[in-house]
Order: sequence, then structure tokens, then C-alpha cells
Amino acid sequence: MARRWMCAATLFLANCSSGFCQGPQPANGTTAPAPNPALPTPLDGILKQWELQMQRIEFLTANLTLVEKDKVFNAARTSSGTAKYLKSGSPNQPVLLASLEFRKENKTETDRKFLCTGNFLYELDFGQKVVRAFEMPKPKPGQVADDSFLTFIFGMKAEEAKSRYNLNLDKEDQYYSYISITPKLPADRADFQRAQLVLLRTTFLPRRLWFEKPNGDETTWDIPVIDTKKPVDRKEFDPPQLGKDWRWMQASAPSVSGAPPIQNQPAPRVARPAP
Repeated sequence: MARRWMCAATLFLANCSSGFCQGPQPANGTTAPAPNPALPTPLDGILKQWELQMQRIEFLTANLTLVEKDKVFNAARTSSGTAKYLKSGSPNQPVLLASLEFRKENKTETDRKFLCTGNFLYELDFGQKVVRAFEMPKPKPGQVADDSFLTFIFGMKAEEAKSRYNLNLDKEDQYYSYISITPKLPADRADFQRAQLVLLRTTFLPRRLWFEKPNGDETTWDIPVIDTKKPVDRKEFDPPQLGKDWRWMQASAPSVSGAPPIQNQPAPRVARPAP
């Protein structure tokens, strides 16, 4: 579902904690032999530094490119996006506030928007004028809301990540470290079969995130520039207020003025990062 990719993207962005160009385009990674897990490895140091960096971000604005490849139809769709993120709540119970607006390639009008208010995730389709609302699951102490691959991107400790996923340092070049990821748990394998996280070698911050679904479809988030110096207004993450010509479809009724439920649908168990 696209809404789950929205969460993945904004959490991915939340780890990038300085406003700078993130280097040239990363190369395609190749798989290297797995290191001996009984001994400390270069990957252990990278993951630890990455864990420290992801704890420091408070807010950001970023431009991004989303590429979605459909294996069945041998087609690709490219969208441009603007993401905003604000950390709220306490250090032990962070609350995700995020928004992501998409434009079709070479277009200026907003095509779709995702808004995470902490309790609900809203999916807005501007073409159909439809809003879908999904209740976010309660987070574990010290984590963002979810128990899936999203926590690997934002709130998971290095040791926990290694226990949950097979991680391998594919290669390093002048600018980047390329880490391949495969899931160990059945619930995660239902969402994706392979992923790659590209980190800057100088800062240990993410530059690109790629997923391959079980059916072979691929999704790539490319984040060339991040701005964490310009504050983000908390009001930008309020529930959407739209005209009467919009239709609401809600998993459960959020407290939104003028948003009568059109139909009740079961809420997803978790907002997992699968399109």
C-alpha cells in the first residue's frame, strides 16, 4: 500500500540530521560474502554510529524522488515529492509527525498526499478527492508507532536490527556504505524479500532506500538533499480540513471536523513498508 511507503520514507528521512547535499548518486550494490557473526566487523561500527545519528533529528524538510517499478507490466512510475518531519512527545515515547506530498513527473500540482498525525495516517487522493484514514498502532516504549521494518529505519537498536534481519555490508566506495537487508521473520518476509540501505561514510546517515517485494516489484526512495535548519510548524500536521466535495473513508473515526465516516473498514495491524 502506498500509505506504508509514506511511513517508510518519512522515517528514512528522519535519520538525516544535517542540511547538505548527500553526495553523488550511489552505485548499484553487489553482494559480498557474509562476515563471521562471532567477531566484530566493520558493519557493527557502522550500525552503531547510524543508531546514534538517528536519535538526534528533531525536524526536517526534504525533496525526494520516488521510483516504482511494476514487474508484471514492465513499467515504472517516477514521482517528485516534498517531505516534512517533526519529532514530538518524550524521548522514551517519540511521536511521528510527518507529511509527504507527491507530484507526477514534470507536473506542479499535488497528486497525492500522506499525513501522519501521530494517531492517524491520512491518504489524500487529489484526483478522486478521496481521503482514507488509518489508525496507527500503539508504539512500544522507546519506539515509534509500528512493529515492522519501519522501526529498523527509525527506532531500532543496532543489536535488535541484527537479531531481526540478515544484514551484510555489500561494499564501500569513496562516499557510501551499501548494506543489504533480508528479513528473518515471516511477517516481514510477507512485506519485502530484499532491501538495500545506502549510508554516507562520513556521517553514517541514509542517502537511499530500496525495497523488492515478494512479487518482484521494486520501490526506490532517493534523497539527495535534506534541510534540518528550517523549523517545521506543528500545525502542518493537524488532521486535514477539506471541502464538502471530498469523500472520507475511515478505518476508525478520527476527531476531524466535517469528516463523517463513509464506511468502516478493519484497521491494518501495522503500517508496514510495502506498496
